[in-house]
Amino acid sequence: MARFLDRFGSGVLVTFLEDFVEDKGGTMAGILSFLGLGPAASGPPLRKMNSISLPRNRLGGALLASGAARKLARATVPRRLRSGLRGALLEEATPPPMDPAAGALLAEIYRPEIARLAELLGRSPPWGARLAGESARSPQA
Repeated sequence: MARFLDRFGSGVLVTFLEDFVEDKGGTMAGILSFLGLGPAASGPPLRKMNSISLPRNRLGGALLASGAARKLARATVPRRLRSGLRGALLEEATPPPMDPAAGALLAEIYRPEIARLAELLGRSPPWGARLAGESARSPQA
């Protein structure tokens, strides 16, 4: 990050996914302003990407895990109907929380890099405190 900031200076905008999730409109407005573009035209709402899905029941899980069932479905179910079938077998789920011990280990490993990033940006990355199991705080704290 330091090399990008040294090379491109004010031409670099750093945003975090957490900021976007918390305030989509404000984050997008900030990005568009940074790029010198006008406000975004309102369009369809953004759809969730890369969400976690789990089988609705054991039968659905078994069918999805079965190579033979998947092969049969590819051979017999028209392509345009497959996503609907998959949707019938799966339901959206919430990702499990990070194991506190894993978070503590990662925080310890990456503590110097997280501190350096906070210093470079003038703010702590939103995931830095969460990773360490701490409350959010300024880089000076």
